Amino acid sequence: MTVRATGDVTAALRAYDAALTLRPNDGLTHFSRGNVLRGAQERIRAFRLAVRHLPDHHGARTNLLSMLRSEQRTQEATAVLRDWARVDPEVGGRQLADSLLGDGRKLEAAWHYQAAARHRSAPSRVAAEWTRWVEAAAVAAPQRAHKCLR
Repeated sequence: MTVRATGDVTAALRAYDAALTLRPNDGLTHFSRGNVLRGAQERIRAFRLAVRHLPDHHGARTNLLSMLRSEQRTQEATAVLRDWARVDPEVGGRQLADSLLGDGRKLEAAWHYQAAARHRSAPSRVAAEWTRWVEAAAVAAPQRAHKCLR
């Protein structure tokens, strides 16, 4: 029976805690536990542990990002995104680019869209649009020193 079926969150937490006693490095259990916890800090801690043990688990990263953003911890969320882009250049890079674009950091977003496109995952329309934008900006300002955008 699942928590969703029974509604017994307390029993689920006891079961997850027992499982983690036996296998403390089980990222999926940390992720599942984080999904039933109530407090933001506890959930963030559980999702961080899930990401540590399952670095390519998209749900754990997405939930961690959501919790960090809801707590206005944007720098930590950006650090999680940068790590995701390192671990999974396809999806993580695109997520980082989307976030940077939302923050108004167009040049850096364009760079990450291009990097994700090299891994064949960026949305083609968006990647093409930002590639054109970066190339036009580079042509318009040839006298500027080349800067690393990361």
